[in-house]
Amino acid sequence: MLYSKNGSIPKPQTDGTDGWIQVSDPPVPPEGQEVVWWYPPGWVVRDPMPQAQPGHVYKWNQSTEQWIEYQLPVEPAPEPTEEPSQPQDPV
Repeated sequence: MLYSKNGSIPKPQTDGTDGWIQVSDPPVPPEGQEVVWWYPPGWVVRDPMPQAQPGHVYKWNQSTEQWIEYQLPVEPAPEPTEEPSQPQDPV
């Protein structure tokens, strides 16, 4: 048995403080899937995160139980700045 407190990732023992609950061991996922802890509901069997295209990232959406692809914001290129020319000291 594993223990979790306030939704923390389950571990084999507590630190002795109040509030720990027993949770089941993680299930064995089918080939090609992974198991992660989400509180609630607990252990989730899901597909691994897909490889994102450049400029995109995937995030897990627990309410729909699927990976959602998001486009990263595009930073505007910095404006070229001209440094004011410094008068040179005569030698």
